[in-house]
Amino acid sequence: MLRSFAETLRECYPCPDLGVRLAASMQAYEPETAPDSVARRVRGWLGGKSLPRNREDVFRIGFALDLTEAQTSLLLGLCFDYGIHYRDPRDAVYAWFLRNDLGYDEARRFYASLPEPPRAVDYVDLGADVHLTQRVQAAFRGVHTVEALREACLDNIESFGVL
Repeated sequence: MLRSFAETLRECYPCPDLGVRLAASMQAYEPETAPDSVARRVRGWLGGKSLPRNREDVFRIGFALDLTEAQTSLLLGLCFDYGIHYRDPRDAVYAWFLRNDLGYDEARRFYASLPEPPRAVDYVDLGADVHLTQRVQAAFRGVHTVEALREACLDNIESFGVL
């Protein structure tokens, strides 16, 4: 039997302050949103009545609760049918910041500092034995500093958005 988003979230973060911590963090990430609205959204997630509305919300949850890259990917998969997509530059950057236990605001600032990736293309020839997602994922797994992350992003920017 598959677990719901709410059940999985509680397994990933089994502490009693889940709702309070999540609401406070989401409010800090979205200060322009009314606190009642944020609290209602969090209650909906925890009560199993709703799911996060976009991938950004799931990443915010991951950062707010100090989840691992794998836990965040699992939550993304429950909500959007696939986990972290390493050919999406935002997903790749957020995954790296999660893996290195850095914050959401830092990740957003870093991503905003990158040049725009090229528009999506249908095909990139990498040779017969190379799977694009695995190549991009491997490039990001070997990165250990923010400077190296920037270089990996710039080196792989043409791979982002390949369908």
